[in-house]
Amino acid sequence: MVDLNVIALVQARMSSSRLPGKVLMPLGEATVIEGVLTRLQRSQNVDKVMLVTSHEQSDDLLAETVREAGFPVFRGSLNDVLARFAGAAREYPARHYVRVTGDCPFIDPSFVDDLIDHYLLSGAEYASNALEPSLPDGLDCEVFSGETLQRVNKLAVLRKDREHVTHFIYTHPELFEIYSHTYERDLSKYRITLDTPEDYQLIQKICECVSNAYLDIKLADILDTLQYSPELLAINSMYKRNEGLESD
Repeated sequence: MVDLNVIALVQARMSSSRLPGKVLMPLGEATVIEGVLTRLQRSQNVDKVMLVTSHEQSDDLLAETVREAGFPVFRGSLNDVLARFAGAAREYPARHYVRVTGDCPFIDPSFVDDLIDHYLLSGAEYASNALEPSLPDGLDCEVFSGETLQRVNKLAVLRKDREHVTHFIYTHPELFEIYSHTYERDLSKYRITLDTPEDYQLIQKICECVSNAYLDIKLADILDTLQYSPELLAINSMYKRNEGLESD
């Protein structure tokens, strides 16, 4: 495998306003955060996977759990998440970074690899599969260069731009070369992210219905489950995509 020098940064904290402690909730044979990190570790294009969390006491257990699982951890500001990411990039230099949030328990390394491939081919500074959503909510992923991250950290001054790592990039297309990746089949109506108790209930139901172990569940397994048990979709249907967007 060619060394692309890509690090995946997983953004998570324990003080989520809607579902506190969600990333340490059990799911199959792992906690949610361990599942996210392990799935990303299976990416063919990613060289290192790490947690980027806050230095608040509330995140001590999260950091300890992840370190014990064998993954590196960087801790920084709770609210200035952009500075947290920039600090992680300074401590762990790479040419490119993948950003995934810890509330994506079914993140699929094949889709991550696909986005990285298209990002590299496009020559863009930033790529996302969520600007024009076509995958289910919960498979969101972004890729950007280390140089772009440090540039944004210097340019962004508004609170919203500091709280949301890439917000400044995609709201200033005149300053950055942006690649928006979409898929032929529109699956954006599905919600398999973890932001509410109802989301957790659905995710647990999916794990119960699929014969594969949690870490081996693919998008095809999830779609088959929801096709044959459409009543499951009603569990978290009251929530809209990105409704709970916050500075994890």
